[in-house]
Amino acid sequence: MKQVVKDDGNQEKSGGVFLIHAVDEVHAQAVESLLRSYDIPVLKRRSQAGDYLNIATGINIYGVDIYVPSKLHKAANALIKSKKEYGGHDAELLQEEEVFRRKRLVKIWIIIGIFYLPVLIWLLVGLFR
Repeated sequence: MKQVVKDDGNQEKSGGVFLIHAVDEVHAQAVESLLRSYDIPVLKRRSQAGDYLNIATGINIYGVDIYVPSKLHKAANALIKSKKEYGGHDAELLQEEEVFRRKRLVKIWIIIGIFYLPVLIWLLVGLFR
């Protein structure tokens, strides 16, 4: 297993330097596309059990860590900061985030319905017997 090592306040992992923690896949994809448009390679690592959750449920509640090569870290950091100062959000990105949130909410309710509704029904039937 690869270890995260501290280096001058930056976390290095497999040749890359930690850049930013994206809270969800939409944010990670936006940052990745911004960096790749400037020919900066990106490595995405999901925190904790994020890979498993992303495969099993399509939802990653732990977020995504984004790493870039150490030589390009300053340029990538400047791009991210300039995008934040500019506003960072355009109408298309906001619309994609809203669609993603709606889909995630539907998936959560489906999971709740599949796992918790039968237990609730079983408890109610047992209560009235």
